[in-house]
Amino acid sequence: MSRRGENIYKRKDGRWEARYPKKHSIDGHMIYGSVYGRTYTEAKTKRTQKLAECQGAADVMDAPIDLHMTLRELSYAWLSYKRESVKEATYVRYRHLYERHIDAEFGNCPISDLDYAEVEAYICSKQKGHTHQGLSGKTIQDIISVYRLIIRYGTQQGYLEESFLRNIRPSSDWRRTDSRVSVFLPQERVMLEQYVLTQDNVRCFGILLAMYTGLRIGELCALKWEDIDLHNQVIYVRHTLQRLHDYSAAAQEKTKIMMSVPKTQSSLRVIPLSAFLLDRLMFFSSLPHHYLLTDSDKPEEPRAYLYFYKRQLHICGLPEYTFHTIRHTFATRCVEEGVDIKSLSEILGHSNVQITMNRYVHPSLEMKRRQLERLSCAQ
Repeated sequence: MSRRGENIYKRKDGRWEARYPKKHSIDGHMIYGSVYGRTYTEAKTKRTQKLAECQGAADVMDAPIDLHMTLRELSYAWLSYKRESVKEATYVRYRHLYERHIDAEFGNCPISDLDYAEVEAYICSKQKGHTHQGLSGKTIQDIISVYRLIIRYGTQQGYLEESFLRNIRPSSDWRRTDSRVSVFLPQERVMLEQYVLTQDNVRCFGILLAMYTGLRIGELCALKWEDIDLHNQVIYVRHTLQRLHDYSAAAQEKTKIMMSVPKTQSSLRVIPLSAFLLDRLMFFSSLPHHYLLTDSDKPEEPRAYLYFYKRQLHICGLPEYTFHTIRHTFATRCVEEGVDIKSLSEILGHSNVQITMNRYVHPSLEMKRRQLERLSCAQ
């Protein structure tokens, strides 16, 4: 007997058969395909893969309204639709968030039975403060955004009433964490900087470069010598390197390395180089087509470089900060030193100044004291 909301049955020959919507016939009726497995789980997995990979976006979008459609079926229909219009990295991110954080708990639930308050409460329960190793507020926000996009797609396709989407009002619970970004303490930053300066190692220099430019780890790993203009003293940020899940039907491995343009147009940017960095760069100068971190035509994998970075932190006796903490520290230092926010926003590659303001402009008590002291000096 099929479980509720699923077209998965055990056959007389002992195998499990899972049916999935394939395409419409000329008279408008749905034609179903079938996959088979020795176990219920195997058949279910094959069915899920068919929904996600083997169905064209148009076929899935044209599926008739089905009151017993599960959230999993709707989600993979949406993913197939989005795959045609977003960058591969964005698609992988969407799919990862759904499969990792939503599917196991609500995938089998018929969409007509979904309770948004219950879904959001479950997602928010995974944040820091609720579990020992919880998710960040930003990740919670991303998961909830993916869920809302799925539901919006469901209403647009007629699977759900418009009122269902209107009833989704995001809670502010997940906003209570991460109000401040994590940064190196001044003495920790100095300790790391002094250490990497003593190392005649281009990988250590990469850490220093990030400390004075705010480069993301993927941008740093993708940086070639041809992207560095020593004459004009600038770096051109043109690419980013990522290891992504490979969801293609012909995939031989679970993941793949992908070189792409940065995630937004504003991330394509030009960063000025200080004389301090130029002197060090001249020491490591190499062939134009070589990658900076490897001095070869093969790039450094972000994951491998992250491991290297954490080893350097361990050598220095520092906490295990993420690599992105370097970027946060750079931006925070710039704000404290009075760097123009518009200039800083462009250096960081933010899409607008408001992002920079919200994330980094949090004046400390000492900064406020210095500002008020100016009033006294003006008398």
